[in-house]
Amino acid sequence: MGLIYLFPTEHNESERIIVKGDRITLKTYGLPGIFWFYFLGIVITLIMLYLAISGPLNTILSSDDPINKSLALCVLILFLGIPFSMLCLFFYEKWIIRTPQGLKIIHKLFFLRIRTYVIPFPQVNESSQSPSYEFSIHHYLDSPNIAKRLNRPDLKGFENKGYFELYLHWNDERGLKKYFLDRHSRKSDLIKIRELLKNF
Repeated sequence: MGLIYLFPTEHNESERIIVKGDRITLKTYGLPGIFWFYFLGIVITLIMLYLAISGPLNTILSSDDPINKSLALCVLILFLGIPFSMLCLFFYEKWIIRTPQGLKIIHKLFFLRIRTYVIPFPQVNESSQSPSYEFSIHHYLDSPNIAKRLNRPDLKGFENKGYFELYLHWNDERGLKKYFLDRHSRKSDLIKIRELLKNF
């Protein structure tokens, strides 16, 4: 999802970066406006498909055969589920809240909180002035394509470059732990997000 829902990377993006005292909140951007046209096209297509099969579908629903009824209900659920699933994509939002005590990752759907992760930072002890947590960026390339394998200058634009992932590593009483924060096709943007979270 991190390749679709992008986090802001600059302090001047006031709507998506909120600073209050010792707390900074990063909120993902929504999908581009052109996706609403895709949504409208899919809904119109589904309406036309439903009108084409509504007669036989209503006949099957009124029949006594439980198997046919179940299949007809599955078709209706599909027709309703596709636009609802797309609306969920439009109204999804991810927040990362950074405080001196730790990180809070919040997933929201239709402006309602559906999942929250809290990662407390280890406290700095007297013997060490640096907390035992760090942010790291890893490059991920599942399978290089032919253009990547040939490594020719004229095919550079067609190479599968993979993507980059931002992780938080920390130690607790159970040992070293790792939590995935975000992914991006550009490493430079993840570096900016890391610096926002690390140096705030």
